[in-house]
Amino acid sequence: MRVLIDTNIIIDLVQNREPHSNNASLIINSCVKNENIGYISAHSLSDLFFVLRKDKSKVKNNGL
Repeated sequence: MRVLIDTNIIIDLVQNREPHSNNASLIINSCVKNENIGYISAHSLSDLFFVLRKDKSKVKNNGL
């Protein structure tokens, strides 16, 4: 099956956002195991960079 992976699925996985991180992991792992073919949109890459960069900056500024 072909699946379009939403930006929020990736963010849920990377940031371990509950209660969705487990389902996000199942979706991504199904693509890694070639059970599904995963796609993301081109604009998701820039959205991910923007959101995750802001999150990383918070961690860096807190000295973690």
